[in-house]
This record gives sequence, C-alpha cells and structure tokens, in this order.
Amino acid sequence: MYTLTKLAKDTNPYFGLLELTDICEVDKMKKIKNRERSIQKKFFVNEQEAERIKLIMKETGITNFSIFARRACCNKEIFSIDFSEYKNIISEISATKSELKRIGNNINQIAKHLNEIKIIRQKN
Repeated sequence: MYTLTKLAKDTNPYFGLLELTDICEVDKMKKIKNRERSIQKKFFVNEQEAERIKLIMKETGITNFSIFARRACCNKEIFSIDFSEYKNIISEISATKSELKRIGNNINQIAKHLNEIKIIRQKN
C-alpha cells in the first residue's frame, strides 16, 4: 500500500475517493483494487466511427468515454431477428423484380421502334 503525502492530499481533488481504496502501481498504470468494475473491454473503430462517437458524446454532454460506452452498450435492448422464414418471400420478390426489369426493357424497345417509325412516316 502506498501512502500519500500531505501535498498530495492538498493538490489532488480526487484524494478523498482514492484514500478509500488500495492503490497499487502495475506497469506504470494505476490499478484500483476492489473497484466496482474490474473488467476492461477494448475495441477498434475507424476514423468515421471515432468522429461519430465524439459528436454523440459532445451532443449528450458525456465527457468520460467509459461512461458513454457503458450507457451505449448496456442501456440498449438488442434485437435479433430471424429472417429465415421470409427467405422464400424475399427470393420471390427478387425474381419478380428481375421479370419487371425485362418487361421494362421490352416496353422501351417497342417505344423506340414506334418513335423511329413515326419519324420515318413524317419524313415521307
């Protein structure tokens, strides 16, 4: 256990919180024993995601990322939707879409021929 000097007590505004727990130094990082949340989670983001996180934190007024991440992850309900029963419907819609494209192409070809015939008749 480390002891803090009177100077540390006077200059550290969080001293009251720290003196309640055991503080030890591990790999040049302070680790507080007996903390409420002892498991650390890490993840990677790209630049756009990082900017979005900063923006949302600014909008919500949350300056501590740990608090923000906990609220974003733990205060949300996660939904899992099984679309396997809709697989047949989705494939039918896809097939119908392809057929509609072909019909559209045929209509455009007919319209093009009619317009060409109309132009030829007007010239004669």
